[in-house]
Amino acid sequence: RGLRRPGTIEAVVTPLESAGGIKAIVIQTNDHTAFVAEVRRPTGEDDDICDEGLLVYTVDSRIINGSGPVRVRPSQSSPSATLREQCGPLYAAPFDLGAGEVATFTEGAVTIEVLEEIGSDLRVRATWTG
Repeated sequence: RGLRRPGTIEAVVTPLESAGGIKAIVIQTNDHTAFVAEVRRPTGEDDDICDEGLLVYTVDSRIINGSGPVRVRPSQSSPSATLREQCGPLYAAPFDLGAGEVATFTEGAVTIEVLEEIGSDLRVRATWTG
């Protein structure tokens, strides 16, 4: 599901490894850029991740591969040196509803909120005010 013009959508987003369901919310802000939100859980290809929840990233088609066309927008910094070494610099990137966690992403006119956890799925609201 997604937005190609200002508005709001709400959907239950399922992990990529789960059968069926909506896999991502995409907010296409112009011909070249988009915000994407997808659920990351420690299953399948992600079985070794250190944190789970809603991963938010931007994609800019004008940037060539290898130069950063995809940029993760982390929910919080990665303060633990041990976990940074074990899991990578963005180990704390997902947004979730855990204690002390941030559940809302805002950048410019885009807001993405984690509203509810439903098993391994997340109810997400995305708003683009243009």
